[in-house]
Amino acid sequence: ELAKGKSSIYSPAYYYSHVVESLRQDNIDQANVWRQYARYVFPNEETHKPFVDALVEFGYLSSYYGAKAEQVSKLP
Repeated sequence: ELAKGKSSIYSPAYYYSHVVESLRQDNIDQANVWRQYARYVFPNEETHKPFVDALVEFGYLSSYYGAKAEQVSKLP
């Protein structure tokens, strides 16, 4: 399904795609809600690392060396 541009609710990709869409619309509160949904559905932190890394790489999350990127923030 992912190859067709659709993601399953059984994958963190579904939730993180909504995070990105919310950030593109400058809706940080909604992006945080989608991240909370992802963390609720997939409680294992290891599951989130590739998605959070991608969000940091593309500038959607702020990250500081040695600190966790806990809050979604839009970069200027």
